[in-house]
Amino acid sequence: LIHIRVVYNNYLQLTTPHNSITIPSMSTTIISSERPHADDDLKWLRDCDKLKDSKGQSLLPMKVGREIPIEDGEIVVILDEFIKKSSASENVVKEIQVILSETIFCTMMDISKMFDGGGLMHDAFEKIDLKIMRMAVKVKFLCYTVMGKLFSSTRKKWKGRREFLVEICCSVLCGLPKQLSALPHHDSDPAKVMKHHKAKDYLARVSMYLWKDFLCRNHVPIVPEVLVPLLRKLAMLDILDANWNTVGAWGDIVRHVEMQCNVR
Repeated sequence: LIHIRVVYNNYLQLTTPHNSITIPSMSTTIISSERPHADDDLKWLRDCDKLKDSKGQSLLPMKVGREIPIEDGEIVVILDEFIKKSSASENVVKEIQVILSETIFCTMMDISKMFDGGGLMHDAFEKIDLKIMRMAVKVKFLCYTVMGKLFSSTRKKWKGRREFLVEICCSVLCGLPKQLSALPHHDSDPAKVMKHHKAKDYLARVSMYLWKDFLCRNHVPIVPEVLVPLLRKLAMLDILDANWNTVGAWGDIVRHVEMQCNVR
């Protein structure tokens, strides 16, 4: 059983009381005396949403309205080669966490500034919707494909990193309410209302990729005293499921998680 109580408590101790969007910098997150490994370069992962194939097509397939699980293709070949050759050091896994956190953070910053450039509201919506779609695809790739393949790898070097991968997932889930609090609902400001709803839609997708695509899909055993209250908090903020029809209503989600994650 992988316990996440410590992860949750550590997160609560580190959060600040004011509304802000914060992530640790690379320099503070990765602290190690390990020497760099030639096959640990993750620039391809950091830039995966920008990579193109020989025909100029994105390596991350995107369709409006939904994100397709990426289980094959050129980008997965690159991932498989990385899994094979990487040292699987602590620094590598921490860098994956930074890439995931920065992707979420940068998208939230773009949402917060969606009307700053002036111009037509329609154009602002179209621009941010494309950005959200692209970043949602990237987050799904990170959670479903990358972290999923690392967690399920039979290689000894990656088996030793399974608990840390779960900690990444739970830490990011714990931080989503604070991300949303930085763009609160407003009774009379239409711009703030629209930003809030865009943020909720995006964070709900991120949440789903973490609890459903990573925790449930990989049948990760979870401590119920921590997981269920956390999921309830996300549900109350309406950032647990993007459309509430992926698994069902709240009761259906709890039963699904209990079954997939052996919550007892």
